[in-house]
Order: sequence, then structure tokens, then C-alpha cells
Amino acid sequence: MDYISKKIGDKSQLNVFTGNYRDAATQEQSRLEYVLLLILAYLWNKNILRIDDEARCSCYQGIARPSIGGIVGLARTLDIDGEIFGNKKLKKFRESINDYPSLRNELIGHGFSFEDNSESLYNIFSNLYTHIKDDGPSFLKDDVDIIKIISSDENASKGIRYKASGEYTPCSISKGAVELANQSIYVYHEKQYFQISPFIKISDIEDFYIFSFIEDRLASRATFNQLIKTSREYFTVDELIGGGLEIDEIRVKSSNGTIINSFENNYKKYIDTAIVKKLIKFLKENTSTVFSTVWGHGGVGKTASIQRVCEFLLSEENMIFDYIAFVSAKDRKFNYHTGTIEKISGGVDSYDSVIRYVNNIAFSTDSSDPSDIISFKGKMLIIIDDYETFNPSEKEKLLEFIKSLDIRHHKVVITTRSASNITGEEIEVKELSPSESLSFFDSVLENELSIDPSIYKKDRNIEALGESIHSLTSGRPLFIFQSALIYGESGSIHTMLESHVKTDKNAIEFLYGRIIEYLSPSARKLFGAMGLLTSDNDLSNGGLKEQVQHLM
Repeated sequence: MDYISKKIGDKSQLNVFTGNYRDAATQEQSRLEYVLLLILAYLWNKNILRIDDEARCSCYQGIARPSIGGIVGLARTLDIDGEIFGNKKLKKFRESINDYPSLRNELIGHGFSFEDNSESLYNIFSNLYTHIKDDGPSFLKDDVDIIKIISSDENASKGIRYKASGEYTPCSISKGAVELANQSIYVYHEKQYFQISPFIKISDIEDFYIFSFIEDRLASRATFNQLIKTSREYFTVDELIGGGLEIDEIRVKSSNGTIINSFENNYKKYIDTAIVKKLIKFLKENTSTVFSTVWGHGGVGKTASIQRVCEFLLSEENMIFDYIAFVSAKDRKFNYHTGTIEKISGGVDSYDSVIRYVNNIAFSTDSSDPSDIISFKGKMLIIIDDYETFNPSEKEKLLEFIKSLDIRHHKVVITTRSASNITGEEIEVKELSPSESLSFFDSVLENELSIDPSIYKKDRNIEALGESIHSLTSGRPLFIFQSALIYGESGSIHTMLESHVKTDKNAIEFLYGRIIEYLSPSARKLFGAMGLLTSDNDLSNGGLKEQVQHLM
């Protein structure tokens, strides 16, 4: 018996006393399902990292939307030591556990009327709970404490201890005895702590919830049912998503079976833009072209968007692609923390190196022969990031390779700064509008700096502030990140707006230093002619536009 079971039982008995068997039956049903989740929580936290890769992938898939029978099945899979489902002494308990899913479906899932049969249903569920508790493992049968850890320092973890007697008290647990995670929930039994979160959640002090299903895998958000009271709530369950199983030093396998190469995201927490939805629609629905070009100026979020798409594909319940190869030709990046340009090594720089990289990911072969890729009959996504950095002859080879791919089995997405490189379906990544810039700025403050945006907005003209941030950053996420960091360090919007993030020497070099390399031959000639026909004065008084119009 534990605090939560007792409280549910107390509520059930109160309903019986008042003759409300319908609600009493509902409470007994919730107590049975709480016990099932408690068993799963115990086994999951104890053994999920001990089972083999295939079984672990199956568990992460199965937990997405589990039925009651599915919960029992997952518990069986995780009971690798046979301490519950393999224990001969628990035969009666196993019979009761096995009876519940089919009994529940028979009584509730097929037209059972609470109003007409609620007393009978209450008796069935109440007796079944008694058998499961009395015949079950010791942590169900014995009185145990539940502990929610709220905070910790270098010496102790502090929280609330919920006792089986129905009382709760503050507690402080020495880290010399045991290390307990913040905001986690444990069962204390036989002088040991067993984690039961994230399947069991406690909000405030006496609001208890049990896991129901994962509502959004990408956001790690799950729906929970409230116990004792009738309500639903959302909680984050990162532990149940599965971050991918490492195959080797360059590849991981997601819980839905997709294999992808390891790479470092361009962001700490992605801040949503409309581009991701367009890309996902292309990958899922487009049947007219093999590939898409994501293009836009530097710093507008092209790489971050396609990396977010990869996260989405890996988090889907069902596999969309067998393989995803994220191939980066990026050789430098702009560090918005320091405002400096940093070199990147390890990227591809030729057609042969792209093919070799994809072959390594999909077939574990170090070959520049594209035959296996072209003849592949599964589903493969190839992403080439910073396509503009390839020289013209390598681009031609890559385009010929892409044309040889089968739309039924392949998709390709390239990102580029150069509009002259656009082929396939065009997806332009534009700068953010003033209102979007302000919203993005707020998200950076919250996610990167833990700052409440309402602090700086007090007594300010929000629309004018959005315009000011847009003017400062040109609506480019890269500069918005940098501006937010300046505000965080200085604590002053005025100081931030007086900075020159987009006109800094390094920023200009990063965005425009190679622009001549990305132009078509005709555009290069025009660019050169502009230099001959214009002066510094033309750049500031509008003469440049007139001269270009004359050339055209």
C-alpha cells in the first residue's frame, strides 16, 4: 500500500458510503491502472538500458500509445530477471494481471452501462485490486513511501515524503546515502529508492497523474490522467522518447527504425518557423520531383530548419525513411556568442566525398560508386547542406547523380545561399517580419537565457520595439540570437539597440565575404561592371540602382 493507492481507496469508499457506485467503480478502475503503471515504471527505470537494442526500440515504439494489454506486455519485456512475471510465488498475481485487460474490454469496451451495472463493476474491480495487491510483489503488498524530489544542493536532496498512512512531510535525503534526481519521483522500499517517474507525476502537493499516451513525440509531450479527481494534463517525458541507439561511431538508429548519421544540431532548442512544415509536406506528399532546394541568405535558419525536419522524422511513430544522410559541406560557422567566424573540419567538398559519405551511412562501404544508392529499393533521404560551397564542376556531377535517383525510393534536400543553384521544388527561407522577429527574440530569452520577456516589455510600445529589433537584425535569426545575448549580459534594451550586430566586420565577412563565388558567370560580370560604374557616393544616394537599371 502507498499514499496514492490509499487516497484512491478512501475516495472509493466514500462513494460507496453515499451509494454512488458509478464513481466508486471509476476510482477502483483508476487504482488498478495506477498499479499497472507503477509496475511498468519500476521495471522500465530498472531495466530499459539493460535490454538489447531491438527490444529497447520496440519498447520506445510501444509506449507511444499503449493499450492496457500493451502496458502489461511492455512490463513482461522489461522483466528480464523474472522477478515479477517469472516468479513462481506470484502465480495468482500474474493470473489477476492477465485477467484485467480482457475483463476491462469486456465490461467497459463493449457497451457496458455504468448506470445499470455500476455496483457489480465496482465489486469486480475492487476484488481484483485486492488480489493484485495481496498476491503481488512486495512493493505492492507492503507499506511503502513515495518521495518527490523538489530541489537539491551539494549536501542533500529535498522534497516531500508521502507515507502509506495518508500523511506527507518534508524530507531531506543525504547525497552521501543516495543521489536522487531533481523533479523525479521515487518509491522507497526495503531501504532502496526506485524511480517511478515519468510514468507517475505529482503536481503541486496532492495532484497525482498517471501516464496515458505520447501526444507529441517531437515536443516530448504526453497526456496524463489525473487520479482521484477527473482531469487531464500535459507533461514533458523526454525519458520515454528514446534519443536513438548508437550503431557505431557515425550512425544511430531511432526508435522507429530510421538510421541516420550523428551530427551536432545548429541550435539548443529549435524555435519554430513555417519552413519545417513546408519541408515535411514535400517529403511526405510530393510525388513530382526527387528533390527540393531550401535557399535564403546567411543566418536565416536554413540548416536549423532541415535539422529540425530530421528530428521530426526520427520521432514519428512509423518509419518514413530507412536511411537519412545529413551531408554537410559547411566549412565555417558564425559563433553568435563571441561574434567570430570559426572554421569547421570534416565536411565534404566534392561529388566523390558526398557519395562516399552516403555509402558509409547506408551500406557501411567506403566507396564513391553511386550504384548501391541508385538501385536502393527502400526509402532514403539525402540532405546536402551548404551546397553553394561546391565548385561548378562538382555541382554538375551532383545534379546528374540526383537526376538518376528514383522518386519512389529517394528524396534529396539541398540548402544554399545562392538563388542560381535552385533546382527541384523551391522553398525560400526569408528574413522574419518585425512581429516574427520580436516573437523569436522572446523565445531566445526564454529558452537560452531563462529570462521572462514580460520584464523588458513593461511600459514599452511593443510594435515599435518589434520594428527596432527587426531594424537591428534585419530579421535574421542569427543576429536575433546575438542581440538577445547582448541584452542578457547588459540587462539593457537600449544597449542592445545601440550595438551593431549586422554591421560588425566578422558578420559582414560571414554573410557577404564569399558572395562573388556564389554568383552565376553572367552575374559575376554584372557585379564587376557595377564596381566600375559606381562610386562610394552612389552606394548611399541611390545611384547604384540607376546604374544597374542602365546596365540591364
